Amino acid sequence: MASSSLWKLRRLGARSASVFDRHKEIASVGAYADSLVPRTQGYLAAYDATTRYTATWRREMAEGKTACAALLGSINEWKPHLGRENPSFNLSDIGDRPTVPEDLIEDAERLRDAIGQVRRADGTTPDWVAGALTTLSAQIEAADKETGEAEMADSEFNRLSREMNHAATELDGELQRFRRTLGATLGRNHPDFQKLRAERASAPDSDDEGGPPPPAPT
Repeated sequence: MASSSLWKLRRLGARSASVFDRHKEIASVGAYADSLVPRTQGYLAAYDATTRYTATWRREMAEGKTACAALLGSINEWKPHLGRENPSFNLSDIGDRPTVPEDLIEDAERLRDAIGQVRRADGTTPDWVAGALTTLSAQIEAADKETGEAEMADSEFNRLSREMNHAATELDGELQRFRRTLGATLGRNHPDFQKLRAERASAPDSDDEGGPPPPAPT
């Protein structure tokens, strides 16, 4: 786990690349070419990829929840009609786990199938059945599609987050070593040492290269 927050580490990583370039002629600084440089590049790429995907992930997750909420609404809308026509049908477990998409969809399918079997005493189908079947079928299809896409988006977001956190841990450790070397070679009062201190990451710096601003309050 990185000792700095991820957006701060993004800034410090960008700064470290510039600081390295300015002082790489010093042998002990130049020796970081095969460690700090690739770790910095790896973390910046991983952080930016995760940040770019976040909006997609949030949208897909929201669409999945919206589709499930609509399906649950239809389930609750049509359950009383089935209860009236088929009192022996157990409705207590239909829609009882609305936060589990697979269960909710399965329950909706059971409800739809049972409604499809409703008949009048003369064997004819009540007029309302067709509307119920159309509504439930459309929302089952929508919920299945949207929750499937949400599941894929969540899997991708988790993959990107794992890669980002792994890269953050590697960069954080290398940055700590790099700062110790800078402190020994440039002195702890040198501006290039100071700008790589974690507490300085909150303030913008000329070496940030468009790095991320502080996150919005939640």
